[in-house]
Amino acid sequence: EWSLEYKGDLVGNASGGLKRGGVYLGNLDATVLLDGSKFWGVEGSTIFLYGLGNHGGKPSSLVGDAQTVDNIEAESTFKLYEAWIEQVFANARFSVLAGLFDVNAEFDSRETSGLFINSSHGIGPDFSQSGENGPSIFPVTSLGVRAKWAVSSNMYLQSALLDGVPGNPSKPTGTRVLWGEDDGLLYVTEFGYVQGEDYPSHRRNSEQSHDLRAAAGFWMYSAKTDPVLAGEATSNWGLYGMVDKKVYSGPASTGGLSVNARAGIAEASVNRFGRYLSLGAVYTGPFRGREDDQVGLGLAIAINTDDYRTSLDLQGTPSTSSEKNVEFSYLARLSSHASVQFDVQYIIDPDTNPDLDNALVGIMRWTISL
Repeated sequence: EWSLEYKGDLVGNASGGLKRGGVYLGNLDATVLLDGSKFWGVEGSTIFLYGLGNHGGKPSSLVGDAQTVDNIEAESTFKLYEAWIEQVFANARFSVLAGLFDVNAEFDSRETSGLFINSSHGIGPDFSQSGENGPSIFPVTSLGVRAKWAVSSNMYLQSALLDGVPGNPSKPTGTRVLWGEDDGLLYVTEFGYVQGEDYPSHRRNSEQSHDLRAAAGFWMYSAKTDPVLAGEATSNWGLYGMVDKKVYSGPASTGGLSVNARAGIAEASVNRFGRYLSLGAVYTGPFRGREDDQVGLGLAIAINTDDYRTSLDLQGTPSTSSEKNVEFSYLARLSSHASVQFDVQYIIDPDTNPDLDNALVGIMRWTISL
């Protein structure tokens, strides 16, 4: 199976932030999935290759926010983003995946929040901020292995071990697969409960919707991290929990209202954001004849640690306690291969900097997929 998808975003900052203005940026995804049973005769195996291309401006240069208003903002480059092999066992209730992969494709991922464009609705900033070059997420991935077990008809357990420093921090373009002796490992585990499926998805690329999903996760780096303030290097770890639930079914089989909530914490001595909270509500099929359209409202709050604010005070730099983002989004499906999305975000205290006025950002995204 193969697919091509291009997203193009026209982003404008109408007020506040660093400066008013607009930028255009784009994202190209090209994927190939090979069925091992048909391709080389190994039942239950798959190989996945994913090419990623990004180009254009950076909305953060206008807004100056910490949470990143646009989730496709990245360095302009083309690269091999993922390359992995997966094998299922035990009557397809256990799987192992190994290679270059995005940990956020399965961990700390919420179906309902997929509508929103702000990056914090994809993975919480308490997790995404961690590590020397972030965890293995967009736009830089690392080598690792993931195991997933369908514990019962409604519960799953998954864990992953990955290189603790994805890519090369000093060379952000291209595909850089390095494993330095000081990189250490990133360990992630997640336990979840799902309703609305025969059993939790065992394959990475399975497409299964659900009526309820509740999950809790833990992550930790094996290498020690220097603290924000003076002191000895210490462990960097965090916890997160989420609930994603369909609360109302509309007239169409796929329509209705879904809500989600996500909270997370990170080790306060070594991270900027020690706490994070997000809420979201998405309605599918809001109008007659528009059963595939979606409209949503989201809130994302990233909260500074006391140590981080103290470090700013010592430099004579004022700060506020948190950055808050309110997002309204409408996605119109034009066909099975095309859509257009209109998105408005209001950022309160961008980058927790009291010298920056609240920002108002508008985004128009168009998507073509094959």
